[in-house]
Amino acid sequence: MRRWFSVVLVTLVGGVVHADDPKPATPPPGAESVPAPKAPPITTPAAPAPSAKPAPPPTFEQAADGVIAAIQAKDDAALKALALKDDPDPWLVADELIRRSEHDAAAVFSKALPRKDVERLPAYVASRRGIADNAAAQDAVATADAALRRGDAKTALAALPVGQPDEGT
Repeated sequence: MRRWFSVVLVTLVGGVVHADDPKPATPPPGAESVPAPKAPPITTPAAPAPSAKPAPPPTFEQAADGVIAAIQAKDDAALKALALKDDPDPWLVADELIRRSEHDAAAVFSKALPRKDVERLPAYVASRRGIADNAAAQDAVATADAALRRGDAKTALAALPVGQPDEGT
Protein backbone atom coordinates (compact mmCIF):
# COMPACT_ATOMS: atom_id res chain seq x y z
CA MET A 1 0.00 0.00 0.00
CA ARG A 2 2.85 2.35 0.87
CA ARG A 3 4.44 1.57 -2.42
CA TRP A 4 1.30 2.58 -4.38
CA PHE A 5 0.96 5.70 -2.32
CA SER A 6 4.58 6.63 -3.05
CA VAL A 7 4.14 6.03 -6.78
CA VAL A 8 0.98 8.16 -6.89
CA LEU A 9 2.60 10.92 -4.84
CA VAL A 10 5.71 11.04 -7.02
CA THR A 11 3.58 11.06 -10.18
CA LEU A 12 1.43 13.91 -8.93
CA VAL A 13 4.37 15.99 -7.72
CA GLY A 14 6.26 15.36 -10.92
CA GLY A 15 3.22 16.37 -12.96
CA VAL A 16 2.93 19.61 -11.04
CA VAL A 17 6.61 20.42 -11.46
CA HIS A 18 6.49 19.77 -15.20
CA ALA A 19 3.23 21.66 -15.64
CA ASP A 20 4.93 25.02 -14.95
CA ASP A 21 5.30 27.31 -17.93
CA PRO A 22 8.80 27.49 -19.36
CA LYS A 23 10.71 30.72 -18.95
CA PRO A 24 10.15 33.09 -21.85
CA ALA A 25 12.92 33.21 -24.39
CA THR A 26 15.01 36.32 -24.54
CA PRO A 27 13.77 38.66 -27.24
CA PRO A 28 15.89 39.07 -30.36
CA PRO A 29 18.04 42.19 -30.54
CA GLY A 30 16.08 45.29 -31.55
CA ALA A 31 12.70 43.83 -30.51
CA GLU A 32 12.94 45.38 -27.05
CA SER A 33 12.00 48.83 -28.34
CA VAL A 34 8.69 47.71 -29.92
CA PRO A 35 5.94 47.63 -27.30
CA ALA A 36 3.55 44.72 -27.37
CA PRO A 37 -0.02 45.58 -28.37
CA LYS A 38 -2.31 46.07 -25.44
CA ALA A 39 -5.56 44.20 -25.18
CA PRO A 40 -8.62 46.30 -24.49
CA PRO A 41 -9.56 46.35 -20.83
CA ILE A 42 -12.20 43.88 -19.75
CA THR A 43 -15.22 45.66 -18.45
CA THR A 44 -18.22 44.24 -16.73
CA PRO A 45 -21.65 45.77 -17.01
CA ALA A 46 -22.31 48.19 -14.25
CA ALA A 47 -24.61 46.93 -11.58
CA PRO A 48 -27.91 48.75 -11.55
CA ALA A 49 -27.93 51.63 -9.18
CA PRO A 50 -29.69 50.79 -5.97
CA SER A 51 -33.18 51.97 -6.58
CA ALA A 52 -35.17 53.89 -4.13
CA LYS A 53 -37.62 52.13 -1.91
CA PRO A 54 -40.20 50.37 -4.10
CA ALA A 55 -43.47 52.19 -4.44
CA PRO A 56 -46.07 50.98 -1.99
CA PRO A 57 -49.03 49.13 -3.45
CA PRO A 58 -52.07 51.24 -4.15
CA THR A 59 -54.69 51.71 -1.49
CA PHE A 60 -58.03 50.04 -2.06
CA GLU A 61 -59.45 53.47 -2.89
CA GLN A 62 -56.82 53.94 -5.62
CA ALA A 63 -57.46 50.43 -6.91
CA ALA A 64 -61.20 51.20 -7.07
CA ASP A 65 -60.37 54.31 -9.12
CA GLY A 66 -58.31 52.07 -11.43
CA VAL A 67 -61.17 49.58 -11.78
CA ILE A 68 -63.59 52.34 -12.78
CA ALA A 69 -61.07 53.78 -15.25
CA ALA A 70 -60.37 50.33 -16.77
CA ILE A 71 -64.10 49.62 -17.19
CA GLN A 72 -64.74 53.03 -18.76
CA ALA A 73 -61.80 52.52 -21.14
CA LYS A 74 -62.95 48.94 -21.89
CA ASP A 75 -59.42 47.81 -20.95
CA ASP A 76 -59.86 44.14 -20.01
CA ALA A 77 -56.11 43.63 -19.52
CA ALA A 78 -55.91 46.42 -16.94
CA LEU A 79 -59.01 45.13 -15.19
CA LYS A 80 -57.59 41.60 -15.00
CA ALA A 81 -54.26 42.97 -13.72
CA LEU A 82 -56.10 44.76 -10.91
CA ALA A 83 -58.18 41.66 -10.14
CA LEU A 84 -55.04 39.51 -9.98
CA LYS A 85 -53.43 41.53 -7.20
CA ASP A 86 -53.78 40.58 -3.57
CA ASP A 87 -52.60 43.96 -2.32
CA PRO A 88 -54.87 45.76 -1.96
CA ASP A 89 -57.30 43.04 -1.00
CA PRO A 90 -59.85 42.51 -3.79
CA TRP A 91 -62.61 42.26 -1.17
CA LEU A 92 -61.78 45.76 0.08
CA VAL A 93 -61.69 47.06 -3.50
CA ALA A 94 -65.13 45.59 -4.16
CA ASP A 95 -66.41 47.06 -0.88
CA GLU A 96 -65.08 50.48 -1.90
CA LEU A 97 -66.86 50.24 -5.24
CA ILE A 98 -70.08 49.29 -3.45
CA ARG A 99 -69.63 52.20 -1.03
CA ARG A 100 -69.41 54.52 -4.04
CA SER A 101 -72.63 52.96 -5.41
CA GLU A 102 -70.64 51.51 -8.31
CA HIS A 103 -72.40 48.13 -8.05
CA ASP A 104 -72.00 47.30 -11.73
CA ALA A 105 -68.26 48.03 -11.58
CA ALA A 106 -67.98 45.91 -8.43
CA ALA A 107 -69.78 43.05 -10.19
CA VAL A 108 -67.52 43.25 -13.26
CA PHE A 109 -64.41 43.46 -11.05
CA SER A 110 -65.50 40.49 -8.91
CA LYS A 111 -65.82 38.30 -12.00
CA ALA A 112 -62.75 39.59 -13.87
CA LEU A 113 -60.32 36.89 -12.77
CA PRO A 114 -61.83 33.95 -10.89
CA ARG A 115 -59.48 32.28 -8.42
CA LYS A 116 -59.71 30.51 -5.09
CA ASP A 117 -59.30 33.61 -2.88
CA VAL A 118 -62.16 35.46 -4.55
CA GLU A 119 -64.46 32.67 -5.70
CA ARG A 120 -67.28 33.92 -3.43
CA LEU A 121 -66.73 37.61 -4.17
CA PRO A 122 -69.36 37.78 -6.97
CA ALA A 123 -72.02 36.39 -4.60
CA TYR A 124 -71.01 38.90 -1.92
CA VAL A 125 -71.19 41.80 -4.38
CA ALA A 126 -74.63 40.65 -5.57
CA SER A 127 -75.85 40.40 -1.97
CA ARG A 128 -74.84 44.02 -1.27
CA ARG A 129 -76.94 45.56 -4.06
CA GLY A 130 -79.65 47.74 -2.57
CA ILE A 131 -78.35 47.54 1.01
CA ALA A 132 -77.17 50.73 2.69
CA ASP A 133 -73.61 50.65 3.95
CA ASN A 134 -72.59 51.27 7.52
CA ALA A 135 -70.48 54.40 7.01
CA ALA A 136 -68.86 54.15 10.46
CA ALA A 137 -67.71 50.58 9.78
CA GLN A 138 -66.38 51.56 6.35
CA ASP A 139 -64.43 54.44 7.91
CA ALA A 140 -63.05 52.05 10.54
CA VAL A 141 -61.81 49.67 7.85
CA ALA A 142 -60.17 52.54 5.95
CA THR A 143 -58.49 53.77 9.15
CA ALA A 144 -57.28 50.25 10.01
CA ASP A 145 -55.94 49.73 6.47
CA ALA A 146 -54.02 53.01 6.58
CA ALA A 147 -52.59 52.13 9.99
CA LEU A 148 -51.46 48.71 8.78
CA ARG A 149 -49.73 50.29 5.78
CA ARG A 150 -47.80 52.48 8.23
CA GLY A 151 -46.95 49.40 10.31
CA ASP A 152 -49.08 50.52 13.27
CA ALA A 153 -50.96 47.39 14.31
CA LYS A 154 -52.20 48.83 17.62
CA THR A 155 -54.00 51.71 15.89
CA ALA A 156 -55.39 49.30 13.28
CA LEU A 157 -56.88 47.05 15.95
CA ALA A 158 -58.22 50.00 17.92
CA ALA A 159 -59.98 51.33 14.80
CA LEU A 160 -61.97 48.17 14.19
CA PRO A 161 -65.33 47.73 15.93
CA VAL A 162 -64.46 44.40 17.56
CA GLY A 163 -67.42 42.61 19.11
CA GLN A 164 -69.99 44.97 17.67
CA PRO A 165 -72.81 43.64 15.49
CA ASP A 166 -72.33 43.89 11.73
CA GLU A 167 -75.11 46.08 10.37
CA GLY A 168 -75.04 46.72 6.66
CA THR A 169 -71.35 46.16 6.11
